Amino acid sequence: MVQATATITAVLQAQRAAFARQPRRPLDERREDLRRLEAMVLEDMPLWAEAVSADFGHRAAMETQLLELSAVARAARSARRELRHWMAPRPVSTAMFAAPGRSSVRHEPKGVVGVVSPWNYPIQLALMPLVAALAAGCRVMIKPSELTPRTNAMLAERLAAIFPADQVAIIQGGPEIAEAFCAQPFDHLFYTGSTRVGRKVAQAAAHNLTPL
Repeated sequence: MVQATATITAVLQAQRAAFARQPRRPLDERREDLRRLEAMVLEDMPLWAEAVSADFGHRAAMETQLLELSAVARAARSARRELRHWMAPRPVSTAMFAAPGRSSVRHEPKGVVGVVSPWNYPIQLALMPLVAALAAGCRVMIKPSELTPRTNAMLAERLAAIFPADQVAIIQGGPEIAEAFCAQPFDHLFYTGSTRVGRKVAQAAAHNLTPL
């Protein structure tokens, strides 16, 4: 457990260092990140479906293709299309006492984001938050459910092929690893799962004042 926690912390530190070197990832690089992610889920769709089906005992390939792979691809494509608009500063009204100044809202990346995803849609619920985080210019660590080991192994292999570990990393393991993961001082944490586990995740996030 101590070694696993040290590994998680080391990945987090590497991603923090990478974010410090490039705190504002340019539009073209974010779009390329999303393009690669879209291509990843659309390649070898039968293999993705086989991995999910093996973890489930059986699940129809069409369900995986429509509700997981195609959904993630659409989200990445949509984010790529809207990204310039999302990144643009938004003018807002200026209070009279600040005249003749001008005011605007700027959208800045938070930093390193954690994702805790469940077993029931192991691709979609791990990668949809990844789409959002990459679009925002963040670094991402994902802790998928230990109940889908074959899907997790494929996710780890395919993501490592297109992203360096200091940008996107998969952390695999059981409940103790998940507990250590959630206790990290992330800049933001995505969680999808049961209310019972959600309470524990919220408690761990609150300790670091991590937005959840």
